[in-house]
Amino acid sequence: MTCEESQKALSPYLDGALGRESSDALGEHLGVCPVCRGRLEGTRAVVRALSLVERPAPPAN
Repeated sequence: MTCEESQKALSPYLDGALGRESSDALGEHLGVCPVCRGRLEGTRAVVRALSLVERPAPPAN
């Protein structure tokens, strides 16, 4: 897996929507690429932060 492919796969990976083969390939790539590991951690932090944001109630009308 290339860095470009890895970057595209990060969100589906974190959502649990990446297939086994792609997930394995991403894991292998992350094992050897510190840049992509950093991107994963950054993406993970954003997902965590967004999960803490309160969603406004929809308007009554």
